[in-house]
Amino acid sequence: MGGNGGLSIGAALERRGHNNFDLIRLFAALMVLWSHDYLILGTGDRLAPMLLDYDTGGGFGVTLFFVISGFLVTRSAARRDSWAYLRARALRLLPALAVVVLASVLLLGPLATTLPLDAYFSAPATWAYLGNILLPGGPVFVLPGVFGGAAVNGSLWTLPLEVGFYLLLVPLKVLGGLARGLILAVLAAFALAFAVAAGWGGLGWGAPGPVVWSGLCAYPVLRYGLAFFSGAALWAWRDRVPLSGPLALVGLLALWGAAGSAAAPVAYALCLPYLVIYAALAHPPRFDLTGRIGDLSYGTYLLAFPIQQSLIHAIGPEAITPMILHLTVTPLALAGAALLWRRVERPCLARKDRRPVPPAVAA
Repeated sequence: MGGNGGLSIGAALERRGHNNFDLIRLFAALMVLWSHDYLILGTGDRLAPMLLDYDTGGGFGVTLFFVISGFLVTRSAARRDSWAYLRARALRLLPALAVVVLASVLLLGPLATTLPLDAYFSAPATWAYLGNILLPGGPVFVLPGVFGGAAVNGSLWTLPLEVGFYLLLVPLKVLGGLARGLILAVLAAFALAFAVAAGWGGLGWGAPGPVVWSGLCAYPVLRYGLAFFSGAALWAWRDRVPLSGPLALVGLLALWGAAGSAAAPVAYALCLPYLVIYAALAHPPRFDLTGRIGDLSYGTYLLAFPIQQSLIHAIGPEAITPMILHLTVTPLALAGAALLWRRVERPCLARKDRRPVPPAVAA
């Protein structure tokens, strides 16, 4: 883990070349996919021991997503006016989500439901599922008669949370221009609230606390808010924080040493965000991953869960194992994500910085 010539995070971000953000996000999406293979089949998550039991595979993947999102989305908010920023965020999330939700209701549902089609299409729950497109609405997971009442797409729960953090950046920009001190104060508030809620209040996944946002309870909001604003703080302080191999090594050693101890949550919260940004910027690839294969992370995240449930429904849970799901769902999700990227995401993202042409100019 070598040095980087005294570069700061900001200098590394702006230098010519590529970075590993898309690759890390794709890895995060695959971690969520593989973790869900165990979760859906009711077996223990075998990825957690590989992570020194700091997190489940899915929780780790989601944390990576939020750290990177906090870093890059804060940059987007700072460089655009508020309306352009919100438009860019909407074009990033909504078109692909709309395609997946519509396909779930109009294609997957009719094929998998045990109800007569007229009963399926007349059920209020069928059309309530379409509300998943309207972020930040509370997610709906079930379609009538589909998968025995199990979730059609359990991954959707994080999207309203993501949107909530996007929206929170707007008043922060209005109030303080996303200044370093303001972002650090918000991060400190999330850290303190999470420490109090988890340490003294006993909140966790088994007792997530009251609903605070779009059907989401306090524990995941605080947990992933801490990750998001850790990424945001690293962007805000990018010119002051070095991109240092020795510092990253210290972070890895701290995680190793704190594993299984009372200090583990603190080490995880402090060290992982820096390690994520270091991995993204320290040794960029010599080729443009997105230019060659596309950014498949979001599509993989959206598509994996319905594909998993469909295979289990078709084959039967007694005849399938997590390894079979790994080997079948991964290429199917990646292929679907590539199609979604080329046909939906990339064309929509190409419009995010375009401004409407005045009628007189167009004429």
